[in-house]
Amino acid sequence: MPTALQQLQGTWSGIVVNGPPKERYTIRVAGDSFHFFRDTNFWFETTLTLPPGTEPPQLHARIRKTAAGQESSIDQSVVAIFKVEGETLVLATRGGGPDDPPPLGFDLSEGRGLTRYELQRVPATR
Repeated sequence: MPTALQQLQGTWSGIVVNGPPKERYTIRVAGDSFHFFRDTNFWFETTLTLPPGTEPPQLHARIRKTAAGQESSIDQSVVAIFKVEGETLVLATRGGGPDDPPPLGFDLSEGRGLTRYELQRVPATR
């Protein structure tokens, strides 16, 4: 059985549930590098850690680089919970810093600024 980090490897593309329908997000995970991209004005290169023993599993992304105008985010961490179901990655976050508690679940009715991403694995090209 692959580890959680192994399951996340690759490129994922999708949307924010209940977000603008035309906005697409791409996430690329390679080793412990996590690249999050919406457009040239909203992207982040982060270092990924997966703390053991969290349920649901947590993902901590420490921002290393970002788009112009977002520099105050560098060295900040974003905490999300995630699940991989087949070829679908579901992420839920409040987008706050490390002091903001992670979501307890994926249900948008949990509120408090919860954002849920649903992304499909992009087949690798050879």
